[in-house]
Amino acid sequence: ALITYLILFSVSSFAQKKTSVWYFGNNAGLDFKSGTAVAITDGALSTREGCATICDDLGNILFYTEGTKVWNKNHQIMENGNGLLGDFSSTQSAIIIPKPGTSNIYYIITVPSIYNAGNAILRYSIVDLSYNSGFGKITMKNEIILENVTEKLTAIKKINGIDYWFIAHTRGSDNFYTYSVTESGIDINNPIISEVGIIHSEPISNYVGYLKASPKGNYIACALHGSAQLFELLNFDIQTGAISNPIDFIGHYGAYSLEFSPDETRLYFARENGQNEIFQVNLDLETPIDIINSQTIIGYSPGYNIGALQLGPDDKIYISFDFSQYLGVINEPNNLDTNCDFVQDGVYLAGRQARLGLPNFVSNFFEANFTYEPDCEGDSTLFTLQYSGTYDSLTWDFGDPTTGENNISKAQNPYHVFSSAGEFVVKVVIYSGGSEYPIGKTIAISTPPFVELGNDTSFCALASFLLKAGSGFSSYLWQDGSTDSVFLATEEGKYWVRVENSCGFGSDTINISAGTGLDIDLGNDTSFCYGKSIALSPGTGFYSYYWQDGSADSVLLAGITGFYWVQVTDSAGCTATDSIHIDTFMDIDFSIGPDTSVICEGDYIFLHGPEGYVSYEWQDGSSFLDMIADTAGIYWLEVTDENSCAARDSILLMVSIIPDDFLGNDTVMCKDSYLEIHAPPYFYKYAWNDGSSDSVLIAWETGDYWVYVEDSIGCSGIDTLSLALFEPPHISKSGDSLACPGDSIVLSPGYGFIGYYWSTGSGDSAITVYSDGLFWVETTTFCGVFVDSTDVAFYSNSGFSLGPDTNTCSREAITLSPGPGFASYLWSDGSNDSILVVEEVGQYSVAVFDGICELTDSIKVEKCNMLRVPNVFTPNGDSYNDYFFAVGENVKEFKMTIFNRWGQILKVLNDIDEKWDGSRNGNECPDAVYYWVVRYTEISRDAIPVKKVLKGSVTLIRGK
Repeated sequence: ALITYLILFSVSSFAQKKTSVWYFGNNAGLDFKSGTAVAITDGALSTREGCATICDDLGNILFYTEGTKVWNKNHQIMENGNGLLGDFSSTQSAIIIPKPGTSNIYYIITVPSIYNAGNAILRYSIVDLSYNSGFGKITMKNEIILENVTEKLTAIKKINGIDYWFIAHTRGSDNFYTYSVTESGIDINNPIISEVGIIHSEPISNYVGYLKASPKGNYIACALHGSAQLFELLNFDIQTGAISNPIDFIGHYGAYSLEFSPDETRLYFARENGQNEIFQVNLDLETPIDIINSQTIIGYSPGYNIGALQLGPDDKIYISFDFSQYLGVINEPNNLDTNCDFVQDGVYLAGRQARLGLPNFVSNFFEANFTYEPDCEGDSTLFTLQYSGTYDSLTWDFGDPTTGENNISKAQNPYHVFSSAGEFVVKVVIYSGGSEYPIGKTIAISTPPFVELGNDTSFCALASFLLKAGSGFSSYLWQDGSTDSVFLATEEGKYWVRVENSCGFGSDTINISAGTGLDIDLGNDTSFCYGKSIALSPGTGFYSYYWQDGSADSVLLAGITGFYWVQVTDSAGCTATDSIHIDTFMDIDFSIGPDTSVICEGDYIFLHGPEGYVSYEWQDGSSFLDMIADTAGIYWLEVTDENSCAARDSILLMVSIIPDDFLGNDTVMCKDSYLEIHAPPYFYKYAWNDGSSDSVLIAWETGDYWVYVEDSIGCSGIDTLSLALFEPPHISKSGDSLACPGDSIVLSPGYGFIGYYWSTGSGDSAITVYSDGLFWVETTTFCGVFVDSTDVAFYSNSGFSLGPDTNTCSREAITLSPGPGFASYLWSDGSNDSILVVEEVGQYSVAVFDGICELTDSIKVEKCNMLRVPNVFTPNGDSYNDYFFAVGENVKEFKMTIFNRWGQILKVLNDIDEKWDGSRNGNECPDAVYYWVVRYTEISRDAIPVKKVLKGSVTLIRGK
């Protein structure tokens, strides 16, 4: 064969355009390849929330997903691309991460919806684009990474510029999980677990909301949509994957989405569910409280719920509005306050609708980059750094160690001659201000085009011969002017092809003569329902097979309308070709309503099926055209047409229930005071019996109060609360005064008060008295402190007491005495003195005789329970009062938690002998007031463990 090639020099540019094409919402899309956002409508994706897309380095779409299906670059379902276990109603249902060190393999990481509690699992699937002529195939699906996760998922490139981190969060915990992705794969078994920030707890609506990493990798932030009502900002260590130092922005009902500015000086977040406000936070400020106080509203969205905020490749932030035909745009997100230039109707979507989600990307796909040209073997390749910042120096490593010292360069835009064709990992490290900023990518060095059609040959009679020029060239030209990579020769003659790539031209010629032939049959043209498939086969036993899509199996699975052909070759080299045309009936597309609807308790909605179909089947087995839906749950309808093709649509119906006792139980108010009556704060409308319309009513008088409420969808309810006047407590006595010692009277002001303090020192709700005297009690109520007293008198003057049970601390001596004047004494130890001195704990008793009656009494002496906590300490290294700690005796299960004014935990002491030196993580804490909570158990006089809680503050003074 004749082989020629011509080398031409061309310019290659591989700017980072992996985020150039977006598909989202109801078949909406944007294309950024021109440098600005242009609406496109060719996408097959329709989703309520999460989605992800990925492009090649030239900005051409490779594939995209909404977490359950994967579409290839031709907008068809990729082979094995159904059944991923994400969810189109998950906030961040999926993210796509390239596998380092390869050009064809990608990971799709998925998280489920909050409603899928039994399958709340972080999973991964693998896409390999080397299959099906670049259209790809899912080669591994739904592999488990982590269980019990929320809807939050983000990723960022590592400091080495090649590998990746991705981050998720578990339910009911404060745990962030950071996983590493390298050329070895996902390190599932060794996540970096950061126990930090607020606990993501029930209700499940707290699991909704975005998690984002900042473009330079210094921060992450997340939103808790439910009752937590907050956004949280944390530090991220891009070197180690650790997360720390939370700052909470509280009071944001409907917290949902957030994004960072390109220079990381601003954080933007938005809340929906009727709030529809966009906030900017200034991250340039020094203290957490200053950052929290910098929250500024920079925009509203009247009429639409605000969805995702997503940074684009043009350094603008795009904002989705549910069911709107426009995206909002923050044109200058690095600027402060309203100078950021928010525009609500920023980009028209060509008639398509946005929903709540925009594509989820690796955060620093938008960072610095470099280009290279040309990419030919043996040529001198120029590398051009794309970096707008200043730097001190930089170092290039071309990943080509066989070139020796030429493998490293310090030039800004260096040249390098690669030792061979193939893939090389090229890195450049930028040094600026003592920090390192690495950038890396895998580049391909091509050989000049070489094409070989093979030796002169012959094909079988009544058949043909398929000539293959090979893949990977940018253009093809055959002798008849055709431009495909293959040519079907059907007669004898001379055939030639010329190919081109970035390194020039190449050509080859072949002479073909006729021989004997084969006969194969793929069957008659046919048709079937959309979504079905048919296996095409020319038969078994042939030496090779070649289908129109480039596959080489003996069977091809056909599932879409098109023209299919196959060429087979036997062991003698004879070939045969046959074709078949397949029609798929149109996909059935209908809707019984929005994906989610809400009705009031007792209401209903009609669900309407589409007319004109052969059969209908609802989730309850009924076969009517319409259905009444009045209870919460998932409703679905499956319709079948005349071709026996079927399709299904579903709706989630939620019922808003307003309880009939939302004001709580009837209660009392204090004299000359008032009471705040609180209705739940989440209703849309309030109407009290006095005509006021706030969620809180101030009641100044007793009586009945009622309020009528409505929620945001018009569901209503009413509740009544009766308010009576609080009556002060009064001591009552059990029985009459008694004549003999040893009898008793029970005194009580009643039960249910906050606290009691008797003249005897008792803190019980009632006391038993055995002797004459004036007894009083001080009761604490929500109306204040009340004191009442009563006289108690016994008929007999005989009697004595050793006093109440007592404690001894550190073996101190206690003198026990029944008093003088008795005829005889007999103590429990056998002594007959009028007193007994004791130093040990124990039970002691005495019997005395007054000449008429023998009287007895006993007393218990126990080890004292004591806990003391200082209120100031001076950790200045002078060996005096340098530590803060508690002192106590007979204290069990001790735990002290120390925190600052923002609620950040500084130290936990798990034993009463532990001490705090006034530092956190090795850094001295400043002079200030800090707060503590102690939980401990003491042993009562009845040997019963009693759990107690003390709270207080301590002042730290260094004095230096």
